[in-house]
Amino acid sequence: MDGPVLRRVTPDDARAWLARSRQSRLVRSRVDEFARRMRNGDWDPDRHYRQPISVSPNRLSNGNHRLHAVVKYGEPALMWVRGDP
Repeated sequence: MDGPVLRRVTPDDARAWLARSRQSRLVRSRVDEFARRMRNGDWDPDRHYRQPISVSPNRLSNGNHRLHAVVKYGEPALMWVRGDP
């Protein structure tokens, strides 16, 4: 498997990838914190490099909180992404 790539994730990307999720338990305070960091310009995609968003055409296996934060923020954000969305 190829390594993760730094990618501009749009709210539309996030919604499409979340539709593939198995709806794991979502911690709203974590989503709110990520969205706040994005809004304030404090978002650091390198903080999550070791756990990139993992997405395939059929499944999202990592990144629910970050993707929900992009949707809440309403603007694109840089994220490390592994797979073939």
